[in-house]
Amino acid sequence: MKKLFTILLLLIFVCISNAQHLRLVKDIDPGFSLASSTLLYSFDNKVLLKFTKGVASVLYVSDGTEANTKAIANSPTGLSNYGLRSFINAANGNVYFCQDHYADNKTYLYKLDKNTFDLEEIITLNGVNKISDILFYNNALYFLQDDDLMKYTGNGSSELIKHFGDFGSSTLINYKGKIYAIASTPTFPVNHALYESDGTTQGTKLIKILFEPHASVNPASSHIFNDILYLATDEQQLFRTDGTPEGTYKLLDINEGTENRLEMLELQGNIFFTACTDPTQQYYTRLYKTDGSLSGTSEVSFSFPLTTITGISKIRDSLYIKTSEALYSWDGDSESLSPIHTAYSMLGVFSDSLVCLNSSRYVFMYKDGFFNEKKVNGRHFEYANFKPAGNKLFFVGEEENGGIGEELYVMDGFETNKIIKNDPIPVTVYPNPTSGIINFRREFNGRVASIYDIMRNRVGNIKIANDQIDISNFEGGVYFMSISNNSYNYYGKIILNK
Repeated sequence: MKKLFTILLLLIFVCISNAQHLRLVKDIDPGFSLASSTLLYSFDNKVLLKFTKGVASVLYVSDGTEANTKAIANSPTGLSNYGLRSFINAANGNVYFCQDHYADNKTYLYKLDKNTFDLEEIITLNGVNKISDILFYNNALYFLQDDDLMKYTGNGSSELIKHFGDFGSSTLINYKGKIYAIASTPTFPVNHALYESDGTTQGTKLIKILFEPHASVNPASSHIFNDILYLATDEQQLFRTDGTPEGTYKLLDINEGTENRLEMLELQGNIFFTACTDPTQQYYTRLYKTDGSLSGTSEVSFSFPLTTITGISKIRDSLYIKTSEALYSWDGDSESLSPIHTAYSMLGVFSDSLVCLNSSRYVFMYKDGFFNEKKVNGRHFEYANFKPAGNKLFFVGEEENGGIGEELYVMDGFETNKIIKNDPIPVTVYPNPTSGIINFRREFNGRVASIYDIMRNRVGNIKIANDQIDISNFEGGVYFMSISNNSYNYYGKIILNK
C-alpha cells in the first residue's frame, strides 16, 4: 500500500511538472535573425507575433498548437517595428489592428477572424500613418483618421463623426461609457485637447485643452484606476481626468519618448507608477506614488537609492521592482526593500508567479520565495520575450542550439487569476442591512470602496481600514459599492437602515 501511494505521488508530480514545462510549438524559420521576434498581442488563449529579417516581416497567429500556428500576413519590405499598432479584441471576439505599409505607401485596417484566422482588409487609405488609433464602442468600430473621428459602417465604408483641428489626433479610450479622444483644436493657436463623445456628431464635445502638440503625435499610454483616467503623452506630460474640465490637469512632466515605458499598478489602495522625469538623465526611471491629485503625486523614497528601474510587477500584496542591478520585493509602505536576487531579470507575471531569466538565460518561475527552473530541452535562450494569453504562457526567442532559427514555445496547465475589468465579481459584506459599519474580508484592507446611490451617482470614496468602512453619515437607502484594482472589479449592494 505504501509503495502504491509512493507511485501515485510520483505520477502526480510528473503530471504537474509536464503541465508547467515550456514545450516547443513551432520552429518558425531558420532565416530569421536573432532578437527579431515580437509578441504583439494576446487574445482568447491565442497570440499574434511578428518575425523580421532585415526589412521583411511576417505576421503569425498561434493558439499554442503547431497546426494552428501559421503566417497570416507577409510584408517583403517596409513593415517596420512601428508598422503594426492599435490592436483591439472587439466584443464580437475578432481582432482589429492597423498596419502601415511603406512599400506601397498605404495604411490598412485589418480584421482577424477569431475562428478561421482569416485576415480581411476592411479599410485601405493612401499614405502611411493615416490611422492613429482604433476603438470598439457600442458594437461599432471607430478610428482616428488624420484629423477625423470615423465610424466603420461596413463593406469598406466609413462615416465622419467629428472633424477636429488640422494638427492630428492620437488617442481613443473607452472611459465611463463614452469615447474619450485626444485631438487638436480647430482654431489657432493650435493645441491638443481632450474630447468626449457618445459616438455621434452632436454628442462630441471638448473637455479641456491639454498641451501644444509636437510635429507628430503618438497614442497616449492610458490607465484607469479608482475611476480616474491617467494619460501619459509623448508631449512629455502625465495627465489625469475624471471627465470634467476641473478634474483634468497635468500631474507630472516626463521625459520625451518615455510615455510607453510608464507602468502603473494599484497596491493596497495606492497607485504606483514608473516615470522618467530628470531631463539630464533621459532614461533614469524612478518610482512614483499618486492618489490622483497634484499634491498627492510624489517620488517614492527608499532607504537607499535605486538605479534605473527596468520594470515593476504585482503579486497579491507585494510589489516587485527590477533595477539594473537587482530584483526586489516591497510591501508598498515601508522605506526598506527586500532584495531577492542580483542574477534574475523579471519579464512579468503569470499565474501568481514572476517570469524570470537568470544570468545564464534559463527560464525560471519565482513564487513564495523560490525560483523553479523551466528548462527547454536543457538549453538556454540567447534572446526571449513572453506574453500570457488566458491560461497559456507564450514564449518566443532563439535557443542556443546550433542556430536553427527562432522558436515559439508555450507553457500551459495554469489557471490565471486575471479577470477582465468589465466582468465584475460580487463580494459579500456584513452586516447587510447595516446601520453604518460594513465589514470586509481582510484582503480588502487598503483598497478604496466607491459608493454610489440608487441613481448610480458616486457619493463617496472610502478607504477600507481595519476590515471595515463607515457609511453612517449617508442617508438611509440602497447603495452600490465598487472596489477595483488593476486586475479585478468587485461590486456589492448595501442597504443602510437609519
